[in-house]
Amino acid sequence: PRREGPGINRISIDDSLVKHVEVDGDEFLYYKLPKITIALIKGTAADRKGNITFDDMFMSGDALSICQAVKANRGKVIVQVDRLVDTPSRPRNAIIPGCLVDAIVVAEPEKRNEAYTALTGSFEIPYKDWYTWSEKIENVSTGNIIGKRAAQELRVDDIVNIGIGIPEMVSRYARKSGMLDMVTLTVESGGIGGFPVSGEAFGAMIGAASVYDMANQFDLYDNGGLDICFMGALEVDKYGNINAHRGPGAFAGIGGFANITAKTPTVVFCMTFDAKGLEVTQKKGVVTIQKEGEIAKFVEKVNSVSFSAKRAIENGQKV
Repeated sequence: PRREGPGINRISIDDSLVKHVEVDGDEFLYYKLPKITIALIKGTAADRKGNITFDDMFMSGDALSICQAVKANRGKVIVQVDRLVDTPSRPRNAIIPGCLVDAIVVAEPEKRNEAYTALTGSFEIPYKDWYTWSEKIENVSTGNIIGKRAAQELRVDDIVNIGIGIPEMVSRYARKSGMLDMVTLTVESGGIGGFPVSGEAFGAMIGAASVYDMANQFDLYDNGGLDICFMGALEVDKYGNINAHRGPGAFAGIGGFANITAKTPTVVFCMTFDAKGLEVTQKKGVVTIQKEGEIAKFVEKVNSVSFSAKRAIENGQKV
């Protein structure tokens, strides 16, 4: 943000939206939030007191916080549910209390397959079957090579975050080696334990031990609660800075990348040396580049800094 401003374009660079501040010597970005006056929330069921449960969903995001913000602004909370139930929810299961809800809309869900139901934790999936429930990633040689090598960095009892794309291969090789049962994987949406799902259901966990609010998950990340993370990268420069969010003519957004990589003691970047047209084969442990890619990933200077090598050195991180 110091280099490019906190916004992604000239409209949003204005300090009235977000500015750099220091509190007790620590740096923060201070966001001036708009007053939210309408919340549209999806839950599972509403009891006769209007309490909302999320039993048939694999995440709740920050639904409660959103509703609290709306009610603080004297706004309206509208919740869509699959069904109404007569029996009051058990207090710990009611994610949103009825006093925060203004309107309930019942919309019967489309029929869900067993795989989706499994993501909600409605029945236990044995550890040995986790892999068969996940969506298959295309069998790319480069991803396999990198994932297998990166998985060797895992240690028993590690708390881990794995990014999307090539890093997803780490969990597959961790499973093959038996290490997956000895570490705890996490995902930004709030899942702890189990096996992250790829594809359209990214954010869900197969066999999760716990699912809590996304803000609570970032409390863990922002305070250095992870032991190791595996991330992708678009560019690396000669200093070791990483660009993971601003591609040529495109802006992917940084997501949780900065939070996770800024405080995790060990950061593993999973990437090829170049992209677009790269063809690689591997036979008997020998890697052969059949064709180089058109876009170099190691550059003189990255287009944007998602991960600062200078700060990583100051923090004593292993990269």
